[in-house]
Amino acid sequence: MKKYTIFILMILFTFLSVNVDANNNYITILTFGEYGNRPGEFNYPVCLTLDKDNNLYVSDWENNRIQKFSSNGRLLKVIPDGEGEDALKLDGPVGLALDSKGNIIVVEQFNNRIHKISPEGKSLQMIGKEGNGPGEFLNPRGI
Repeated sequence: MKKYTIFILMILFTFLSVNVDANNNYITILTFGEYGNRPGEFNYPVCLTLDKDNNLYVSDWENNRIQKFSSNGRLLKVIPDGEGEDALKLDGPVGLALDSKGNIIVVEQFNNRIHKISPEGKSLQMIGKEGNGPGEFLNPRGI
């Protein structure tokens, strides 16, 4: 039951921004996104983070990507974008954070690694591999 509760909360936070007025009434500020695999859609959104400009990053687990949205819900970037010879391949992105330079730090559940990606979507560094020794991970889920 706990997994489903967390998933439902993540969907609500991803699709719906709210504010509370002086009487503790919730006011919808912004709603965006729906189920699917096209840009701007979600299939099991797992984690969110904001950058210094209040852009929202969402790890879209089943679609194996990170999506970046402006503070008004406009899609700004999809990572990976699927272009180029060595197109970035994510597998089960779950944990998500940003460093002080705006690089994206993502935990890949099925690649058993932590991946550092530039704001432009280029792979910078990968740490870890499958295993239970030093520097190894088994099904990592958060950061």
